[in-house]
Amino acid sequence: MLQAGGVLALGPPAPPIPNRKPGMKYRPLGRTGMMVSEIGLGAHYHYGSAGSAPKYKTLEARREVVSQALAAGLNFYDNCIQPERETLGALLPPDRGRIYLMTDVNALRGKAKATAQDFRREFFDNIRTLRTDYVDLYRFNNNNTPDEVTFELTALAFQVFQELKREGRARHFAVSGHDPAQMLKCIERLDFIEAFYMPLNYVTQGALKELAPAAARKGVGVIVIKPFMMGTLLSLPSGDPALAGLASQREALAVANLRFILSQEGVSTVIPGMRTAAEVRQNLEALQRRGITRTEARALDRLAARARARVDPGHAWLTRKWCG
Repeated sequence: MLQAGGVLALGPPAPPIPNRKPGMKYRPLGRTGMMVSEIGLGAHYHYGSAGSAPKYKTLEARREVVSQALAAGLNFYDNCIQPERETLGALLPPDRGRIYLMTDVNALRGKAKATAQDFRREFFDNIRTLRTDYVDLYRFNNNNTPDEVTFELTALAFQVFQELKREGRARHFAVSGHDPAQMLKCIERLDFIEAFYMPLNYVTQGALKELAPAAARKGVGVIVIKPFMMGTLLSLPSGDPALAGLASQREALAVANLRFILSQEGVSTVIPGMRTAAEVRQNLEALQRRGITRTEARALDRLAARARARVDPGHAWLTRKWCG
């Protein structure tokens, strides 16, 4: 809905906790004022033909996941490539106040330099695909650029975000990247960052040393991605004697890994990709208690030792940079 002067209204104020349901737990996302479900719906499982991520066989399969997530009280919904945005746009409820929705922008996309118009064009392409007028979180996703270029691009992305916020199109600003040292510099130097995406699981714990504490000091919300290392953590190849006896524990160890993540200081939400409604229900078991047992830790140690060597080349940056 447009206000006087052609500025898009954000609609009625969102409730304190959108899509609040019994049994789900919620945490503040830094200083944004958003109260996010401890488990959100991650990206990289989509229905479509583009991209390299695992795909749903049918849109109906994706519908079952989204329906289960909504019924369980998940209120944070992630997306980072167009097929994911297409499915979310088709399946999420038209009542935008019921959920928190984000989108990411990069603007470089193989180019040597990006402009403010590039950022705006990508943003509007994204929200058009999502079938929404605004997003709650606008994330600048920067990968593999030198520090000074990163700071310059982040400042430009924030400049565009400020324009979009005045227009009623975006509420809060977040960042992500592949280099933890660079992300640490951004969080320490750039006071306008409100949230950031951090890879964390039982293998990639490097961010817990400096990056997560720095985010907590600055009031920056932490959204955990890659909780299962794109499935590598729980991949149990047959015939590996080091993993003998763990196949029957796979689901329990998935839950233990999520409990480990949610036990870390400063974490606001963890957003695993989920292929089935059963996986949504399974992941919710992580909310029943905190921490992991010694037995679970020993089993996860065995998984982690093998997972470091099995990560696919496209995600080698996870073990190269985020293990600490």
